Amino acid sequence: MDDKGVVGLAAAVHQRLPSLADELVERLKGLPEYQWSWAAMPVPYLRAVCLHHLDAMVRGLTTPTADLSTMHDAGRRAAQVGVPLAAVLHAYRAGARLVWEALLEEAEDARTLIAATAEIWAFADAGAEAVTISYRDASSVRLRQDERSRSAVVEALLDGRVTGTGASWQAADALHLPYEGEFAVVVAEAELGVEPLDGVQSRLDALGIASAWRLTPEMQIGVVSIRDGLERLVTLLRRIAVRRVGVSPCYAGLGLTPQAFRFARIAMEGAESVAVFDDHPLGAVLVGSPDAAVRAARIVLGPVTADAELLATLTCWFEERGSATRAGQRLHCHANTVRYRLRRIERLTGRSTTDPRALAELYIALEAVRRIPALTKVSTG
Repeated sequence: MDDKGVVGLAAAVHQRLPSLADELVERLKGLPEYQWSWAAMPVPYLRAVCLHHLDAMVRGLTTPTADLSTMHDAGRRAAQVGVPLAAVLHAYRAGARLVWEALLEEAEDARTLIAATAEIWAFADAGAEAVTISYRDASSVRLRQDERSRSAVVEALLDGRVTGTGASWQAADALHLPYEGEFAVVVAEAELGVEPLDGVQSRLDALGIASAWRLTPEMQIGVVSIRDGLERLVTLLRRIAVRRVGVSPCYAGLGLTPQAFRFARIAMEGAESVAVFDDHPLGAVLVGSPDAAVRAARIVLGPVTADAELLATLTCWFEERGSATRAGQRLHCHANTVRYRLRRIERLTGRSTTDPRALAELYIALEAVRRIPALTKVSTG
């Protein structure tokens, strides 16, 4: 603006900028949040930043178009070094108030003071908006960079490229995971890179559970710190899962992550919703070796694999601990009917339901049929 009174007032305040910068630094150091925001910055650097901002504010009193480049730069720098946005805006407004107090002291008439006050607060509002926009833009860039970096570290853990104590500690530090303790791997079935466990990391954070995640086109994979067993983790997963999820057994040391990853994938392949490897180890092993499981099932069950009625009867009989009566009640038929079907299974398979070894083979083959549905579409190979 071209008001001579305001121009003169701005010149008087401009001469006081060095002392005003010192005062602003002292005010910032007196804030409760100073220790977790500005304390990381050396005082000379913080003073130089304060002086730069105060100079931009005072110059804004006498220029027709506000130059907000300083404020945009401040927002970007604060985001890059991790200073909270609230602390940045508080400091910025503290600087604007300090300039206004200097104007109040230097003004010789009310009209000039009113005009200068309107200018300084208009500039302060525009500057705060510029700081906020640039901070959020820079934060988004930083977040994407951090996510890519963390994802790469998770990938290295899964691939077994993190070996030795030193490398494990570096990985834990990068992923904000404990250096020691127990961990578990979670694998969720994904489609086209869409997260099947929406917001899982923030949900775990709310429970005090640290984790790191990686998303691929086929899977969402997490390494989770386990402090008190799997129950809380599995409960959350069952609440939010929209596709199949597998959870590895707990393991000690990040160097064992590749093996846990394999177990979690096996558990996922055999899951209907959320499955923990340790809950159904036999089924998990079968799914982990599908070719062998298919061959074994066809050898043991033969044509029974194509007979839904016989498969259902055998399944129910096993689930009822060998009771034909209870199996018949569940199948809505007489116990003698169940016994007749079991004898048919014995003839077709050549295995007796009273021989422990034959029973074990029948059970394993039946478990393979349940977990590999394609088996029921083919009788004998």
